[in-house]
Amino acid sequence: VNKDYYFFNPVYAMIYNWADNRAHFSNYNSIANLYGVKEVHLIGDNFYIKARSNIIKIDHDKLKASDRIDYQYLNVDDLQRIFGMAESPEHVLWYSTLTGVYKFTGTRFVDQPQFKDIRFKNFIFYDKYLIGYTHNNQLLICSDFDKDHIVVDTVPYQNCIWDKLYKLDKDHVLVSTNNIYRLLTFNENVPGKRFTVLPIEDPFIPKQAENICMDTSNCYFFKNGNLTIMSINNFLNKAQPPKMFFTFLKTSKRSLPVNEEVRNSELQISYSESKNISLSFSRLVANGQSIVQQYSVSKNNTDN
Repeated sequence: VNKDYYFFNPVYAMIYNWADNRAHFSNYNSIANLYGVKEVHLIGDNFYIKARSNIIKIDHDKLKASDRIDYQYLNVDDLQRIFGMAESPEHVLWYSTLTGVYKFTGTRFVDQPQFKDIRFKNFIFYDKYLIGYTHNNQLLICSDFDKDHIVVDTVPYQNCIWDKLYKLDKDHVLVSTNNIYRLLTFNENVPGKRFTVLPIEDPFIPKQAENICMDTSNCYFFKNGNLTIMSINNFLNKAQPPKMFFTFLKTSKRSLPVNEEVRNSELQISYSESKNISLSFSRLVANGQSIVQQYSVSKNNTDN
């Protein structure tokens, strides 16, 4: 922010800035009743700080003038708990509670009746879409969100609990879950298939990272004091099928190693040994978490 970086302590809303390669720490603890900071947005010249049931507006330029801080409480209906909060493409602040979705007009928050009974637990704005998930874990993609009649697409069930949403580029959104990450891809030029959701099965990506950020080339995962850097292209490349390498074949009578010579030819056993067969193999691929195996038994190379 104008060559300064501001850090908000998640407990006491203390603000620090860093300028001219020197640390200038200023402790603004005069903001009462703002404990448990959840999000901070800089929109125009103003900081918007979200706590559990409060939103405070602070003029960014006045932070530098003195240690005295001028702030304004924004009216949140009945001190409802604030869940999602995001900045729209028009640089307007929106938020969601259990009673509705609201937009800040500059002086007050206005209910958005076009969402009817939709209540977001978390959401972001992505180009012309509002993407978010509800309290019953439905991921929704909303078009024409600022009009009287919105278009809502529901993402099919993915066997996960949705968590945070991150913009990767103009066509992709990274979604963290309680298990592996999902990649939401928009296909504007594919009729009838506007979006797809695919799992990212890469064991090198830390699950449930504490924070994720990205630039134009890489994605950065922070967890337990460690930083993992992944190229964004790794997410976009189509996953390759697993390459199978059999190591042992075990029958009821013996165990046969499957070496390079056998792999390139054929391994034959007697029909009497075919009742109990175990196959051991190595899965030489980073992704693809599960493998299904099938085999057939033939007595004379014509029957199965």
